[in-house]
Amino acid sequence: RGYFDDGSNIANWSVWTALDTYLIIKEEWGWDPITQALTVYYTLPAAEVPTTGDEEFNAWVLHLSNATGYNLAPYHAAWGFPLTQNTHDSLTHFPIWVDDPLRGEYFTYQAILRNLGVSNTTSSSSTFNWETYDNGTNTSLTIYYGPMDMGNQSWVWANSAPLGASAVGWSDYEITGLSSNSTYYARVKASNEIGDTWFGPVNWTTSSN
Repeated sequence: RGYFDDGSNIANWSVWTALDTYLIIKEEWGWDPITQALTVYYTLPAAEVPTTGDEEFNAWVLHLSNATGYNLAPYHAAWGFPLTQNTHDSLTHFPIWVDDPLRGEYFTYQAILRNLGVSNTTSSSSTFNWETYDNGTNTSLTIYYGPMDMGNQSWVWANSAPLGASAVGWSDYEITGLSSNSTYYARVKASNEIGDTWFGPVNWTTSSN
């Protein structure tokens, strides 16, 4: 706990901290994925061998995620791994491991929403759709919508509605009371104890009467 209380500072990384990251993975999947990832890691072609500490951290997360079939980037980021955006992007085809024991106990995760969109649009209503890729830790969602995109300033949006607690998978919300032949914008705010994360905007136009 002391490592996390100190902000998961990678400068404090030690062999004992590394062992903890292994043991948590082992408890979930056994040693096979770790062995498989190590085998790949240590048999890389010379041109692909990491040359810096940061590259080693990123390569390990990629290989271990491939071995388990889960996106382990958020888990390792919680440990302070200096992961690049490219590493995160390379793993989005895998489901995120949302049951790791760090969640809520040692580290607060932020939610990740994607594929925001609108369907079933009529002259007065639309269905807002989104996919919760990572439900985060104790996260609640709120949709904000109106005739102008008001950015990440919740108090200036024309309308808002609670979407409830985040849950992994697809969800939708019916927006009613809209004007015909009008363009609307929407964003979603994910909130938990460490703050707010915004997603969007999405825009669409209602049909004519």
